[in-house]
Formats: sequence, structure tokens, C-alpha cells
Amino acid sequence: MHLEVVKSLATIIHVSNTFLPIRILFQILLFFCTISIVLAVDFDDYEIADYNITNLPVSKFPDPDCKYHIRFYNRNGSQLKGKVRIGDPVYHHWTCSYKQHQNDHFCILVNNCTIANPRSDSFAVPIIDQFGCSLYPLILSHVEYNGDLEGGLETNVFLLDIDQTSITFNCNIKLLLKLDGICQRPLCPSVRHPRRL
Repeated sequence: MHLEVVKSLATIIHVSNTFLPIRILFQILLFFCTISIVLAVDFDDYEIADYNITNLPVSKFPDPDCKYHIRFYNRNGSQLKGKVRIGDPVYHHWTCSYKQHQNDHFCILVNNCTIANPRSDSFAVPIIDQFGCSLYPLILSHVEYNGDLEGGLETNVFLLDIDQTSITFNCNIKLLLKLDGICQRPLCPSVRHPRRL
């Protein structure tokens, strides 16, 4: 299923430590489904013929309403609206809904997350891969899901550079077509903790 960027949401968090106030900008790009679905087993050297594309009527398959919030501690924590400190536990929370339409055909996959300093010469550092798995599982957990249309990521507030006052956090949301009513998200590898000597 191919998805297109249609909207961007940003949340500014004020972070303070014992020395100076710091602002962190968390930004997420939300991806919504186009009205075409392509089914293929292997995409290597695969050309898509017009007869393999199914156009879905927008009235029956509307774009979902997706939201992003940062919460304290976990998915049930209060929504972050004020200052936090470096090291405070936060929960990145993504939800999508179809409002009046009942839709059991899709589930979400949070993927391709990056962090960067807001400077124009800064490059983005990937932290979650295209399969929704953490690239640093010992310090950043994999995205967890609570149902088909809700995902979250527990982390602590941090900065990339002590001289910077903010950080940009970007993630994509991909809608996956459920097969036989089951969400086919990729499984992330289990985390092995190093042995202590």
C-alpha cells in the first residue's frame, strides 16, 4: 500500500534543567493512504500493470483522522503541555480513527523515525527503521501497538547537542491493509541485554 504525505503536526516542549531553559520541537509527518492499493508478493524488479491496481471509492474508504500527542510516562499519562526536564519519561502516542465510518480493513505502522537538530546544516539520524523497529533497542524500545490504529513509543527527553535548545522528531505513519482481519506488521527482533560480568 502506498501512502502520501498530506499534513504535518508539531508539538513544542519546553525543557528545563538546573542551568537553563530548553525548548524541544517534536514534529511528526502523518502519512495517509492514497486511493490505490497494489498487492504484490515481491517488489524486486516488479512492474505494476494497470489491471493490478484497485481504486477504492473515497466514500467507503475515507482518509483516517490521525493524531500525535506526547504524554507523560505512558499511553495513559496526561498530555504534555508544559515544561519537562532532560531525562523525564515521555510517551509518543499516535492514534488514527475513521469517526463515523466503521473500518476494520486497516492498521497503522509507525516507521522511518528520525531525530535531528533544527539547524539547516544538521542531518537526520534514523532511530526507527522502515519496519517500525528501533535501530538502538538497548536504549530506545520498539514501537508498541495497542490495537490496530494506536501506537506508542516510550522514551526519555534528551538532546543531541548540549549547545542546541531543541530537537526535531519525525515519524511516518503507514496504513497497512489487514489480511483476513489480521494486521500484518513486521515483527521486530527481541532485545538481548548484555551480560554483566
